[in-house]
Amino acid sequence: MIDSRYEWKKGPQTDQDQTKKLAEALNLSELVAEILINRGYDTKEKAENFLKPGPENLYDPYLMHDMKRGTDRIRTAIVEGQKITVYGDYDADGLTSTSIMYEALTQLGAECDYYIPNRFDDGYGPNKDVYKRLIDNGTQLIVTVDNGVAGHEAIEFAKEQGVDVVITDHHEFPQELPDAYAIIHPKIPNDDGDYPFDGLSGAGVAFKAATALLEEIPQEALDLCAIGTVADLVPLVDENRVLVKYGLEALHSTERIGLLALYEECGLKQDEVDEETIGFSIAPNLNALGRISDATVGVELLTTMDEQRASEIAKNVLQQNMERQNLVKDITAQAQDLLNEESKNHLVNLVWGEKWHEGVLGIVASRLVESTGKPTIVLGVNRDSGLAKGSGRSVEAFNLFDALDGHRDFLEKFGGHHMACGLTVSADELPKLQEILDQEAKNQNLESAAKQVKILDGDIDLSEINPEMIQELSVLGPFGTNNPKPVFSYRGYIVEDAKPMGNGNHLRLNLLNDERTVKVAAVCFGVGSKIAELLANPEAIKFIGSLSINVWQNQRYPQIMIEDLKKTGISVELLRTNRLKQSMFADNMTYVFFTKELYGKAKPYLSKGAKSVLVCRNMDAVSADKVAFVDCPINYAQLMHGIRHIKAKSVRAIFYQNDNVYIDGIPSREVFAQVYRKIRNLDNYPITKNLDRISAYFKIKKSDLIFILKVFFDAGFVKIENGSLSGMKQIKHHNLEDTKTYQARKKRMEVERLLIAGSEADVKAWLLQNMQ
Repeated sequence: MIDSRYEWKKGPQTDQDQTKKLAEALNLSELVAEILINRGYDTKEKAENFLKPGPENLYDPYLMHDMKRGTDRIRTAIVEGQKITVYGDYDADGLTSTSIMYEALTQLGAECDYYIPNRFDDGYGPNKDVYKRLIDNGTQLIVTVDNGVAGHEAIEFAKEQGVDVVITDHHEFPQELPDAYAIIHPKIPNDDGDYPFDGLSGAGVAFKAATALLEEIPQEALDLCAIGTVADLVPLVDENRVLVKYGLEALHSTERIGLLALYEECGLKQDEVDEETIGFSIAPNLNALGRISDATVGVELLTTMDEQRASEIAKNVLQQNMERQNLVKDITAQAQDLLNEESKNHLVNLVWGEKWHEGVLGIVASRLVESTGKPTIVLGVNRDSGLAKGSGRSVEAFNLFDALDGHRDFLEKFGGHHMACGLTVSADELPKLQEILDQEAKNQNLESAAKQVKILDGDIDLSEINPEMIQELSVLGPFGTNNPKPVFSYRGYIVEDAKPMGNGNHLRLNLLNDERTVKVAAVCFGVGSKIAELLANPEAIKFIGSLSINVWQNQRYPQIMIEDLKKTGISVELLRTNRLKQSMFADNMTYVFFTKELYGKAKPYLSKGAKSVLVCRNMDAVSADKVAFVDCPINYAQLMHGIRHIKAKSVRAIFYQNDNVYIDGIPSREVFAQVYRKIRNLDNYPITKNLDRISAYFKIKKSDLIFILKVFFDAGFVKIENGSLSGMKQIKHHNLEDTKTYQARKKRMEVERLLIAGSEADVKAWLLQNMQ
């Protein structure tokens, strides 16, 4: 059995009238309108502001803390010819932040340079030794981007040397701020109140500072701002939504030589670049520089005007990213091997190895969290120093920072937050670290913690999926943190086949709707060691996921991107019969009936330990090891109502029916007409006694004759009392297909087509999917 990582819950039910009204007002589908309402955009005005953000939705940069003080100091440095160094960071947000600030200062005529710290030599943020070298080399003003708010020591040193530091940052700030000349930060309150949006990335803050310095929106920097904003996983709402929306447009038309070279090396089509392209291609390539070696060339790539140099750097970027991918793959495989049977006894994974590249250990930890569902710390051991250094990643139910914050005296270095940390510890103390982590997990009740809830945006029938529908959903983008791509559960399908992809690390399901008229692929990445179990019985897989378009040979195909899945151990035995035997009720199990008459008749035949349940509107939920569906439901709605109220480990599907209306079909119009002409003039005729004779006369089944007579009765064409029939002298025009009896037969035919006429494999697959 494979369990899901999340608890899946449907979003709140929206008011149908409100949904329809909003859909009509915005000329959108009701599905999109429902998602908008559930995300808080429940009026036309709110929805339009969200769907069509414009420059007017950008805030005055001078509302941000210390913006005027900081930019005034920078202007003074420019006027006086002071050397300015932009001090950045080695990830994609830091590289784009540095490039935005560097280009803005250069445009204003500043004597300017930049410095990107080395992850391995300098660490993150202001470094006193680096500041000393910069000042010795003539730097008179340091402007930080994407860092600095926690750099007390280095900033204090700079001040002692008579060098001012202007911080631009977005990270959480400590209780005591560093004594910088200015701290431009969206989360720090200004004298006039808070900045209206505190979710900016480092690139976003740099962009706002550049706007203030240039006294206009630097449209040429929107491409870099979009990359940094998406890469840093900040909320893609409010001001960030504006920056990314226009930033993506800028990426489609950018003439930035370095980006064009990167597009070419990555095989990207410029006009198809979107937030996913940034998240899965551009950002990982830029991040790889800082993880593998020195990221300084990243700024050069983004700012160079030399085509040949841009091409050289882009090739190097791709090479380093490939090296990063190989390192992650190799170390993850080694770490998985180390997480043996013994690791099952631990609530937190702690794994270490020699010569593991510390630049990728955070990614490896994330992969292990995905595959095991447990918080994970991955460390590289250096025997020469006797230290183990690495990173941790967590789950929502376990606060990694709180777990280790009280053990700082045991650790050489430590820092982080709820979901991630970095640490250094003596290699000899690793067993003790495992004990600490397990005890802290118990203290936080990790073992009994509920799963994180995943709110679903809807439940979609496979037959509804098409490229047009997916295009409609795209108006909600760009997607990201706080504005995720809509995630749905799916129904009305069977698994045609399941295949491994990517050396067995990924899964592809080919799905068909019940009518076999719609085919959609569902892809799940990173299933790893679960692949064999998933392929063994793919019909038992239940999943949730988002929708995307897969372009293959210039054709556009809808595709489901699976975000979470589970596989139950439900077994299904299919009997299907038109004859019930007493032996069918001999087992001690729960027997489920769809018709009240059979429910009453069968009770005496049940074994003493058996239970019986009637599917009805007010039925209670049923949970049992073994369940048998005795008869065939009268319609699809009754079937689904019963299934949704029943949980079982084993299902026996008897699906008894005394006649098969799906095979019999519905009598033709001619037969209806013949019967009516014969009976319309009858008066008080004993119809019940003569059913056999009349059906033989018309050469139709007795059951079909009864059906026809019931339709006539519903339509008011005949009157039947005490087994006698009389034709009505005056009748109103009535469409026979609209009668209750006619519609009931059509619905019964629909459910019999699924359960009785379907192949054994299809029926089992359908039950497995829907019983979960």
